[in-house]
Amino acid sequence: MATRPTRKEVASGLEGWDADMDDNFEAIMDTPFPPASYSNYGALPNAAAYEGCIAYVEDIDTLFVSHDSHWQPLAPETHYETTEKDSHLRWIDDSTIYVKTVSLGSLPNSSSDSTAHGISDLDEVIKFEGAANGASNRYDLTSSPDIEVYINNTNVVVTTTANFSTYTGYITIYYLKNS
Repeated sequence: MATRPTRKEVASGLEGWDADMDDNFEAIMDTPFPPASYSNYGALPNAAAYEGCIAYVEDIDTLFVSHDSHWQPLAPETHYETTEKDSHLRWIDDSTIYVKTVSLGSLPNSSSDSTAHGISDLDEVIKFEGAANGASNRYDLTSSPDIEVYINNTNVVVTTTANFSTYTGYITIYYLKNS
């Protein structure tokens, strides 16, 4: 991991002070250096005290910026998990948005099929996205005219108007939980 530039001690006297400060400003402004690094999201300091600052979280390999008293990811996380996790995004009422990916297995043949999503205390689905993958084609499960997907309190329900049994599907759900 890269090291942060070191601060040059400022000499006494106006000429020495000016030269040393120029060196310090050059190190800050002209040298790339890593942001503060933390082992996990929970180790980040209070975001309200660091408004506009950047921090790196090692275990999820993500940069965050402090904004409105929260640490917000600078880019969405790039890995998906089949277990529930905090997305590090906040809803309009400042509540936590959770995310979970559900494997749907083989899609149905001109019928409907349900897969338990395993989300306890589901309140609202904010959005979902997914794909169906076959030998030569891929479908976006949220925009295909031959595939309909909806989510209820216990299941992801997929209805197809054609034979999609050779396709495997996945849905990533962003949601709120009951408090």
